[in-house]
Amino acid sequence: MPTSRSTSPRRRRWSIAASLLGAIALLLVSASTAAGATTSISFDADPTEEIATTITVSGTADVATQLFVYIKSGIGSCASTPAGNAATVLTPSYGDTIAAGSFSRDYSYTPQNSGAYRVCAYLSASSITAPQATAASLLSVRAPIASVDLSESGDPTEETPVTYTVSGATEVDRQLFVYASMSAGSCASTPAGNAATVLTPSYGDTITAGSFTRDYSYTPQNSGSVRVCAYVSENSIDTPEATATRLTLVREPTASVVIEASADAAEEAPITYTVSGTTELERSLFVYASMSAGSCASTPAGNAATVLTPSYGDMIAAGSFRRTYSYTPQNSGSVRVCAYISENSIDTPHATAAQLTAVREPTASLNLALSAPPAKGQPLTVFANGATERERQLFLYVASGSATCAATAAGNAASALTPSYGDTIAAGQVSRTYSLTPAREGAYVVCGYLSENSVDAPNGAASLPFTVVDPNAPKLSASAPAVVGANDTVPLSFSGTMPTRAQLTAFVGPERVACAASSARQTATSGVRTVRPPQALPAGPVASGATFGPAQPGRYRVCAYIYGDDGDGVDLAARPAASATTVFEIARDPALVPQLVTEDGAESRDRVSISWRRGLRGETDAITLYDGPPSAGGEVVWSGDVESDEVRVSKRGDTIAARITRDLGYRRLWWAIDRPGPYGGSYRSDVRTVRVVPRPLSPATARATVATSLPRTSRARGRVRLTIVSSPRAQVRLVVRRGGRIVKRVSYVERAGAQRTLSFSTSCAATGRHAFVVAIADPYGTTVSRRGSWTVSGARCARLRTAERKRAEARRRAEERKREADKRRREREQSSSGGSGGSGGSGGSGGTEIGCDGDPQARPYPVYPGQRDGDGDGCYNES
Repeated sequence: MPTSRSTSPRRRRWSIAASLLGAIALLLVSASTAAGATTSISFDADPTEEIATTITVSGTADVATQLFVYIKSGIGSCASTPAGNAATVLTPSYGDTIAAGSFSRDYSYTPQNSGAYRVCAYLSASSITAPQATAASLLSVRAPIASVDLSESGDPTEETPVTYTVSGATEVDRQLFVYASMSAGSCASTPAGNAATVLTPSYGDTITAGSFTRDYSYTPQNSGSVRVCAYVSENSIDTPEATATRLTLVREPTASVVIEASADAAEEAPITYTVSGTTELERSLFVYASMSAGSCASTPAGNAATVLTPSYGDMIAAGSFRRTYSYTPQNSGSVRVCAYISENSIDTPHATAAQLTAVREPTASLNLALSAPPAKGQPLTVFANGATERERQLFLYVASGSATCAATAAGNAASALTPSYGDTIAAGQVSRTYSLTPAREGAYVVCGYLSENSVDAPNGAASLPFTVVDPNAPKLSASAPAVVGANDTVPLSFSGTMPTRAQLTAFVGPERVACAASSARQTATSGVRTVRPPQALPAGPVASGATFGPAQPGRYRVCAYIYGDDGDGVDLAARPAASATTVFEIARDPALVPQLVTEDGAESRDRVSISWRRGLRGETDAITLYDGPPSAGGEVVWSGDVESDEVRVSKRGDTIAARITRDLGYRRLWWAIDRPGPYGGSYRSDVRTVRVVPRPLSPATARATVATSLPRTSRARGRVRLTIVSSPRAQVRLVVRRGGRIVKRVSYVERAGAQRTLSFSTSCAATGRHAFVVAIADPYGTTVSRRGSWTVSGARCARLRTAERKRAEARRRAEERKREADKRRREREQSSSGGSGGSGGSGGSGGTEIGCDGDPQARPYPVYPGQRDGDGDGCYNES
């Protein structure tokens, strides 16, 4: 009979202990019943549920008797007689006959559940009589062992079957239950507790004792997590012997989509969109188009746009696909196309693509022309020609004055040559004519538009300004050759018409000088020459001429004036009846242009050195240097002629070589040569560049020399001057060592002078040899090193200190002698003032003063201020 699996281990231990105590008590009872009969019970090792176990009953019998053996579930005690047991009888109901003596009997029993079983054995003549001997034992039956494991096939994908392999082992026949659910939750404790898809039969798959492997298929309908639970159990409600769980991550099916638009998208023209890609599973393709540059919605259903596919999408089979769709934009601007591969219109798509297409305006061109030169009161034909990509309206307006054309047709407040709604122009070529008769002279403009309507920005526009003249008004024109040679005369001609007699004047000046408002003002303009003094002309056509030159090269302006002459004189300060202007150029004589010899970009060492071909004798060429191209506003950094004090010139044959002695720095300079011309002005050469760079380091001239100034005393400081000759821009590093230790480091970049003197102080506090190393490296990679030394003599310092000590000792002795002399003098003076007259002679003789060092003339102190001790012995005024 199945037993509950919920008995706790502690309760089982207490039950087993109670059973053992009962068995001991029963044995004590049987011993007292029949002391000569015995019985005992033993079992197979490791009794297991549903596996037959052998129960061995052995002992001794005094007389022939019957053996009764019972087994029951639980730990209850045995009855006092065999018949009192409500249990499974392992012997025949009447017992097994046992002869007198020793015996042993084996019985097989298969427990159906795990847990404790009570075994009771009796030696008794019958089932109801008191037994001769009894035995009781507790049989502990364990649950069968089982194991189970789960694995799935690779790359689990939505809507694609996933194979789950369930494997393991069981000691006894059992049922295998496998469940799958689209959830990341945990498994139930028993099979029956799962509210999930059962992959095995509902009653389980029977697995026999031993190893097993089963495969099950599950198709997840969505991406996400799949929880699979496996149980090895006797049934669906019992606690399983083994469980396993596996969480499978199911991915979305892969898909890709790309949108390609046909070239040259234009307003009102169909655009072909090719949508291609791949999908792992059958899906729907959704394509939307809108006249917007906004972004695509996250799902197909979120698009408020024109759907190019059916609303439910185009079905796409698994694999590659390619579809084409057409969309016609009604306006120019941006078209946003959104494509989705999705299971439906509301789910998150597996792939998306967006294409922003720039839609241009339809092209159109318009040209306007007049049939003849505009004249007052004479009819004109306005030709409107061009082309348009789409059907459009043509609008033409004419306005007088200096008005400009409006941006749109509707913006014109002028006379319309077309109907107010425009002339309809079919797609293709444009060719229209319109009539116009200007009523007055002056400025006019014709404005033309090719547009969808009068208020939209036009696809094509044109303007035609023109001036209407009075055919009877005075006219004047001037002409001259565009370019003439340097030494040529310039022919000038003047033509026109005058309704009355007239006077003509003409002037030539530099092009930069504009023509004045009258002939008199032009005469007063500086730099202007009169080439045609006032010339009387008859009424009718004007035909006159003049000449100019030869003159210096340059561009010149011609100003001509014509005045009406009514016979009362002409006021040349008044406004002329007509005027004209033209320009011409006098070319430079190539023979006079300085020819440069130094190549463009050449290098020059330390100073600017340039050369060029010299001109004729007596000419003085001028040099100009700039910090940038003169044409780009470069500033002059130096200028002067070849006779300047800052220029060294050498001539060899027809070549002049000049070197600017001023230091202009190391940089790139632009230079040109100016040469005076035969008619004034000057001829300038081409502009070239020169790079001023440092001269390279010369090992022959690089040196380091030392000059020393010795101190006069041991406490005074001497001076060492180290002169280093290198090259401009050279990197110089100096290291000075004394006794193997570095005492000084100096590093610098040499200036243009290429020579520097460093000064160091010396003293008797730091005697010995001072060795130095000078490392010089120029910008071109040349390196040299120079070594040398200077010495602060310790012996000399010792001599100085000895002499200083002697002088100090002599001064000390002199001071002491002076103090002693002063003391004797004071004593003598005191003795002389305090003694009697009779004894004065002896006092005088006792006070006779001896000189210094045996010299009676010497004194141990200076006799007069500034007196020196010649031999340093502390005595002064020695004879």
